[in-house]
Amino acid sequence: MTNLVLLGTYCVMAFCPCRKCCQAQNGVCANGHIPTQGYTVGDTRKFPFGTRLWIEGIGWRTVEDRMAKRYQGNKLDVYYRKHQDAKQHGVQQLKVWQQK
Repeated sequence: MTNLVLLGTYCVMAFCPCRKCCQAQNGVCANGHIPTQGYTVGDTRKFPFGTRLWIEGIGWRTVEDRMAKRYQGNKLDVYYRKHQDAKQHGVQQLKVWQQK
């Protein structure tokens, strides 16, 4: 993987469009796009929208959303269409790289 910078280990969580995971319930990311499984990741306001991140064991994701303000630090939120998939993902400590 060339042109990648290791950002460190992040707490990688998961969310889906259900009420339990997503309180806003408008179905739209903070950047105005509909979230997409295999593409969308939310962060804690560290990265501009459109930033490409490689997440260990998950692959490429693009920052399209923001996490709740109560979350701070090295945290990411990966989007899944189904609650069961988000629940199965759970909370993981994974290495994250940024595409430069």
